[in-house]
Amino acid sequence: MPVKYLVAASTVLVLVLPSRVPAQVRLRVAPFPGRPMPITSDVRSRMVHVTDRRLVQRLVKARELMAQKQVQSAVRLLQSLLEHDEDVFFREPRPDGSENVAAPFRSLKLAASELLGTIGPRGREAYELEYGTIARKLLETAGDVAVGERLEEVSRKYLHTKAGRQATYSLGNRCLDQGQTLMAAMRYDQLRKMKATEFEPSLSVRSALAWARIGRPSRAAAILLAMSTGDRNRMKARGGALATVLGQRSRAEMVQALAGFSESPLTAAGTSAGNWMTWRGRHDRSASASPAVPGARPQWSFATFQRELDDPHRQDRLVEIMSELGELEVSERARDGLLLPAVDPLVIGDVAVFRSLFDIKAVHLPSGRHLWESITVDPAFERVLDGKVPSYSVGGRTMRQSLSQLFLGQRAWYDRTIGSLSTDGRHVYAVDSVGVLGLQVFTPAAFRGQADTAAAWVPRDHNRLLAFELASEGMLVWELGGPRGDPKNELDGIFFLGPPLPLGGRLFCLGERDGEIRLLAIHPDGPRRVDGVERTGVEWSQGIAQPEFNILAHSGRRLAGLSPSYADGVLVCPTESGLLVGVDVARRQLLWSYSYRPTQRQTGYSRQQAMRRVLMPNRISQLSRTDGWFDSVPVISDGTIVLTPRDSEQLHCLELETGRLRWSRSRGQAHFVAAVHQDKVVVVERSRVQAFRLQDGRAAWAMPTPIPRPTGVGVRMGDLYHLPVETRDTTGGSRRGAILTIDLASGRLLARTELADGRLVGHLVDGGGRLLGLSHNELVAFETDAALQDRIAQRLSKDQQDATALALRGRRRLHRGEYEPAVADLAASFEARPDPGVRRLLVQALLDGLRFDYDRYANRAKRL
Repeated sequence: MPVKYLVAASTVLVLVLPSRVPAQVRLRVAPFPGRPMPITSDVRSRMVHVTDRRLVQRLVKARELMAQKQVQSAVRLLQSLLEHDEDVFFREPRPDGSENVAAPFRSLKLAASELLGTIGPRGREAYELEYGTIARKLLETAGDVAVGERLEEVSRKYLHTKAGRQATYSLGNRCLDQGQTLMAAMRYDQLRKMKATEFEPSLSVRSALAWARIGRPSRAAAILLAMSTGDRNRMKARGGALATVLGQRSRAEMVQALAGFSESPLTAAGTSAGNWMTWRGRHDRSASASPAVPGARPQWSFATFQRELDDPHRQDRLVEIMSELGELEVSERARDGLLLPAVDPLVIGDVAVFRSLFDIKAVHLPSGRHLWESITVDPAFERVLDGKVPSYSVGGRTMRQSLSQLFLGQRAWYDRTIGSLSTDGRHVYAVDSVGVLGLQVFTPAAFRGQADTAAAWVPRDHNRLLAFELASEGMLVWELGGPRGDPKNELDGIFFLGPPLPLGGRLFCLGERDGEIRLLAIHPDGPRRVDGVERTGVEWSQGIAQPEFNILAHSGRRLAGLSPSYADGVLVCPTESGLLVGVDVARRQLLWSYSYRPTQRQTGYSRQQAMRRVLMPNRISQLSRTDGWFDSVPVISDGTIVLTPRDSEQLHCLELETGRLRWSRSRGQAHFVAAVHQDKVVVVERSRVQAFRLQDGRAAWAMPTPIPRPTGVGVRMGDLYHLPVETRDTTGGSRRGAILTIDLASGRLLARTELADGRLVGHLVDGGGRLLGLSHNELVAFETDAALQDRIAQRLSKDQQDATALALRGRRRLHRGEYEPAVADLAASFEARPDPGVRRLLVQALLDGLRFDYDRYANRAKRL
């Protein structure tokens, strides 16, 4: 680039950027436009990890003191690290003390704790003498109200003392008594890993009881079987809840007996079923639904755009908006990639809750009746509803998009941050005030620290987290976040990256502020007054990452709907910045990190593009619509993490305990993970489904299964997977929806049910024994499996050759994997009464059988 242009650009920067720039604006600009700043993977990794050189120096000094036998001084330094409010990452240096760029990043607190474990008997005595006394005094001075907080503090800071271990055990018992079963199990596991034998055998029994109540009977049985025979007999003699279980001789009998302690019913696969509390059902994102099958017509449907407005003009305008959305959908589906809904439903008892374009609605599951709605004020929607819709240049002066197109497209299909919800059974949690991406972000006024005068729908570096109470029919009970500078707002200027994960009586949420991504532990009651004392909503927080691009310049992270996943004591936190972080929730410390190289195409911005938004504030950047991974939330199963970040072109498989990479492979044409089940990860592509072995990433099926284009993420039911797709009528070319059932063990396509009226179904979830599907404009519920069986039985009791009943039973058997009797039922139904729909279903079943195993089903080909 000519020098005169460099000077001009520098002059503009000087004019635009004063000496004092607000903290929320973090720009990293290449020194020469057009020549990206050379950033190696090591430099990027150091930039993203949260580190603190001064704290690391304490650890290094403590090691030197230990080597010099100055144990007392070393212990004090190590204890200061454990008492520090937050943990950080560091790299083990080389023997000469220089930086070792090849070493992995480690938790500083974990390293300090490990070093304390090597101080020997005399060191432990000295440690107990100095810090055990402090821990005991803290417990003694705690009042009745603050006893839980003091137990937490002593457990976290002084775990290596007797009082610290006792505090941890007391916390576990307290959580178990208060119904916070998962948190109790985490506390007990913490002590079991430390080999705190002073609490045995009661510790093992209580731990097993907690896991059994959660719905993990196999894990509970493993804990009990690890006990000595003498301990089991003594605990059995004492009686108690598990006395009968302890008398079982085999593991299978013990698992069966423990299943009866589950706080929610179990599916046939032995997993907890019932409520669908978050994306993919539960905290590990591996929920299995209750047995159910789809039908050609849903039992009921509910249009998500139902809303009564007082102003007739605005009511008419709402109809126009729906028409605009239909036209936009046709345009979007013309693209070859997937078009998946940005919204997904929750199920709490017999209520389904979901977000529409302009509110949060609740529907009665058995009947489809509208129960309530919570209307949130969205400035973009209000402007669109008024009809005075501005347009903006997109990616150049000749191309323009209206606010309506930007708003409708993002809310319907692209913005997972506002579209996703979560619940703890008391409240529904949602992110709001996200703006419309693609509009002007930076203004000269923002750099000068002046008031923000941009339109209300312009995306900012902050949003809000809202809590709606279920018992009061969706009343807003608290909110966090908002503009920077509000003295009454404890989380001003923060951007919540997605809905929180309810876990153990807390809400774990990822938020970004001042260029740092933080894990927030929020009380489910939010900001509150307790005994006349104002309490904050955030109980603790931990820095997770410092991304290269902040939230204003990274469209992928704004839209991803990032939320942690949890299993076996580890909270797995995605960042959409080339980093995944594991956190020990019970001890509030970092465990491990996993770095991957983010793809620049997925971030949607280069450094020059980020700067261009500053220099040309009247233009907007076109929304990045990549056909990469749809879902960035990690899926955890059997000690394995499957990661599909939007900013990566790889499928990553990691070990949960250590965060080590087991294998990775190219994404190829894959868009989302269907399920992680029985040592396989099953991924869905544009036109096929395939599976890989968790052990080594090699193909797990004989061949991929061809499918039509998916319209949503499906749901696993034991060993089966239901997937919504879009098919095309070969005669007229019209589209129609269908739901496929695939055998996860073999990849065999077992059944497909085509839906009437050209209906397309979105994401599928467990609706309490029925399939529930949510698209961008409709919620549908199919008949429960129990009701379907009753209907079939009633018709067959009157006529054993009832064609309708045989067809229904044949379709049900196909979707349950009962191929031979299903084909027999369908053939008998067609012989009794020729029906085009039954014929099509029978032909599809026969063809699918031939594709899967030609030799076995060749004798059935004559039926075709």
